[in-house]
Amino acid sequence: MAVIRVALDIPVYDLFDYLIADNEPISIGDRVIVPFGHRKLSGIVLEISTSSKITQERLKTIINIPKDMPPLMGDIINLAKFCSSYYHQPIGEVVHAALPTIMRKNQPYQSRISEEWLYADLKNELLPKLSRSPAKLKLYEALKKKPLNKIEIQNIGGGHAIKSLKIWEQQGYVTRRPIAPASAPTDVSTQFQPDVAPELNPEQKQAIDSISQEFNQFIVWLLQGITGSGKTEIYLRLIEKAIQAEKQVLMMVPEINLTPQLSQRIQARFSSAHMVNLHSGLTAQDRFQNWMQAQSGFASIILTTRLGVFTPLPRLGLIIIDEEHDPSYKQQEGIRYHARDVAIMRGKSAKIPVLLGSATPSLESLANVGQARYRHLLVSTRANPESKLPRVSLVDLRSIQLNDGLSDQVIRAIQLRIERGEQSMLFLNRRGFAPVLYCPGCGWISPCKRCSSNMVVHLYQKTLHCHHCGTVEPIPSSCPECGELDLRPIGMGTQRLETNLSKLFPQARILRIDRDNTQGKNIFNQIFNRIAMGDVDIILGTQMLTKGHDFPKLTLVIILNADSMLFSSDFRAQERLFTQLMQVSGRSGRAHLAGEVLIQTSFPAHPIFRAVQSQDFSTFAHTLLSERKNLGFPPYTFLAVLKAEASELAIALRFLKEVQDMAKSSHSKVTIFDPVPTFMYRRKNREYAQLLMQANQRTDLHQLLSRLLRQLPRHKEVKWHIDIDPVEV
Repeated sequence: MAVIRVALDIPVYDLFDYLIADNEPISIGDRVIVPFGHRKLSGIVLEISTSSKITQERLKTIINIPKDMPPLMGDIINLAKFCSSYYHQPIGEVVHAALPTIMRKNQPYQSRISEEWLYADLKNELLPKLSRSPAKLKLYEALKKKPLNKIEIQNIGGGHAIKSLKIWEQQGYVTRRPIAPASAPTDVSTQFQPDVAPELNPEQKQAIDSISQEFNQFIVWLLQGITGSGKTEIYLRLIEKAIQAEKQVLMMVPEINLTPQLSQRIQARFSSAHMVNLHSGLTAQDRFQNWMQAQSGFASIILTTRLGVFTPLPRLGLIIIDEEHDPSYKQQEGIRYHARDVAIMRGKSAKIPVLLGSATPSLESLANVGQARYRHLLVSTRANPESKLPRVSLVDLRSIQLNDGLSDQVIRAIQLRIERGEQSMLFLNRRGFAPVLYCPGCGWISPCKRCSSNMVVHLYQKTLHCHHCGTVEPIPSSCPECGELDLRPIGMGTQRLETNLSKLFPQARILRIDRDNTQGKNIFNQIFNRIAMGDVDIILGTQMLTKGHDFPKLTLVIILNADSMLFSSDFRAQERLFTQLMQVSGRSGRAHLAGEVLIQTSFPAHPIFRAVQSQDFSTFAHTLLSERKNLGFPPYTFLAVLKAEASELAIALRFLKEVQDMAKSSHSKVTIFDPVPTFMYRRKNREYAQLLMQANQRTDLHQLLSRLLRQLPRHKEVKWHIDIDPVEV
């Protein structure tokens, strides 16, 4: 009996040894079903050995090898091992992140995917063995001419033909791949016309030429292009180069809602190249089908969110990460990896170029440019020569009275666009009707009973919602504390803004876009088609609107409630606010029509607003970098956070104090801060605290964590996790 070492999808750092019959065909990367206590679990084989540290009498035998997916590729296993080491996450959980959800279950999966068989015996080694079997010889000769599907195979070779092919597959004489469906399962439901590549401006051409000249080696390129500068066209030209070289392209976007327009553009440009989408908005079956087409090499373009960074791609030749600055690339639950950084490591391993694109690059990426780790490409003009950057004006709220949350200047600007047949966009990063329900009698506000946050008024549904734990309650008819009947919604959310706009502009066609009304398959595509076709006069919504969308008739952008992030305790707050303002401002005036941006603020002299007015990202970013360096903040230092949760905050803090004492006793070069409650310390009736660790050298931090995680005390009442390079502290 041989021994295999299996990675299981459980929070344990070790591999598990199992027995397997010597004659059982098994490969590294195979999926197996194994017994684990009283359960059955799915696992991935990472090692095959002839011995084990555990006696053979105690070893269990595997249940079966489903063979419902090809073995996980070696480069993906190596990438998983790196992530396990760097992010200090159990290897089994990381490996299973590379698999579709269907493949993580404890039973074989009966795929509904159609397959075709391909000839692979280039040396004709099988041919002499088939001379006595006319049926097999006929089948083999047919395969040499073209790929065959199941029906064709059975018509040629009879009922036992598939069995013969599976034997030939094990011997390496044939292979198989999924057949693309007649209508591939993507987000795109509309028809589109073939796309004609536009003429490049000099900066676009220089960027493409620079990357093309060093296309077959690992280099990280940071493409900084202002909004509307044609970064997507640069992506498309490089995708074309990769396809011509018969390579696959992994293109990542931070959010699902960015995929519809991008899918249409890619498919219009590359109608003969097969593209698949991979994101959480697809059904489990569609995701599995697309994953199979990607890992077989059949799909040439893989458009995905962060979850697709582990997708097996045998012909990978280029990785593109759009909006590389976006915090959505950081996984905040389970395996807390940063998809951008993992993609860069994958590119390094594969020796291929990695292109990071953004109008407002992250400070981490700019610092890497300064240290010559990345190469910088700048596109400072808009791709459309008739399109100019919008004019940005500040509306000083200190001396004016608002009309339903809007200044007279804003109202006049919207009315002017309606009269011209143009579109306006209002950005308010707060969904619901109002942030809180207030009692003027006793001062009661609407708290969530399960979280340390307030419940948001959703007036359309006549309910209060907690946006953190999902609790929904009816709006009370009177104050729960004093019985006051005159309860008032305080503040403004997108629903209230929609109501106010309907009163101010009763004839306007208004469309609200936020998480509350964008549920359902293809909903983003339907929404953006309405806007692009001019069926909407006023668009309002949250950060879903801020990036990646191109609407020719949109000439006015209005930013509300920008002041709320000015004085946050988070050291990244200014960077995020500036990025958000620049991104949403860039939606205006992207075609031949002039654009305008109005920002309502009570702090018009603040440097952030002045920098947005001048559209000078680089100067502002380098000012922030200088401040970070002087203060000892990332990217010039390195952070890790140990977060603990318990039924009571005191229990979590006590556990973290034990860890702090252990860390300090090691005399490391790492600064260990005192444990504190997290910003939102209670969620879903659980209470949270954190322990922040900071080091000048990355290796010092990881050496400490490696020692700590082996020594952490077991605690029945506490759950904990480690977050490396956290984006929220």
